[in-house]
Amino acid sequence: MPTDDGSAEILSSIQKRQWKRVLYERQPYRDNYTDPVKFLDQLDLVTHCRNKDISYFSVFTSASAVAQQFTVVASFLVVYKYVLTAQSLKVISLIDITLLLFGYGIHICYDNDKQTLKQTLKKVVLFSVCLQIVAPILRALTLSFSSDTIHALAITFSTIHLTFHDYRYINGENEVYSSTLSLNAAIFTAIILASRLGNIELVVAFILLAIICFSFFPRTARLVRCKSVILHLLLTTILWVSASVALFFLDMTLFVVYEILVLLLWVIGPCCYYHMQVFKRAMKGPWDIASIE
Repeated sequence: MPTDDGSAEILSSIQKRQWKRVLYERQPYRDNYTDPVKFLDQLDLVTHCRNKDISYFSVFTSASAVAQQFTVVASFLVVYKYVLTAQSLKVISLIDITLLLFGYGIHICYDNDKQTLKQTLKKVVLFSVCLQIVAPILRALTLSFSSDTIHALAITFSTIHLTFHDYRYINGENEVYSSTLSLNAAIFTAIILASRLGNIELVVAFILLAIICFSFFPRTARLVRCKSVILHLLLTTILWVSASVALFFLDMTLFVVYEILVLLLWVIGPCCYYHMQVFKRAMKGPWDIASIE
């Protein structure tokens, strides 16, 4: 039997034993023990902690969804300006038919769910019939408002649409499109703009264009993105070129502003995000879970 003095010496030697933050060694301390004296000395500031999975190409590809939707909104507003000036039903009808055939062709090639595609086509027909009924009301909806007010509201709600758009859905990270606020803002923009058009047929065709761009297009864009990154970038490039050509002939000032914004969203923004990873700092301390390196 050890004496009391021996027990005291053993206890004293255990207490003097320095605590180590290791996983593979048994120590006479509690699992949640923290050294009260050297707490601040145990803090480890990790610099240059760039995520190895992040590359400029991956950031550029993800940002393409933002540039793509911005281009869709810009193209939609350009079509409105052309229709408001020319009052041409044939042009907007041709755009609607072309986009529907384009989306139908993509889903035929890449989507295996043919039943969903048939349901989508039925919705298009149903929307067209409903729009034909309510078009007289929409055409007279904003007669008491000035054009400046309508255009200011359109820009405001288009910005809301772009801000709250579900870009994770486009990039294939979400299974269900969840941004109802963004969709409602886009449809509201289309309704107030359609109320400035001249006749009922133009109102129907324009609202149908809005449904194609903001309701049907996200699913098509997501399908293209999930099938091929190259096709996703190609689709974004085609949309960008189309909007650029239309804006070039419409208004040179808007063309320059549009190109600058696309450059910021699609090239400069991802580049800054990628290179700023080297400035990230991560502080590790006793509260972190021990890991084997």
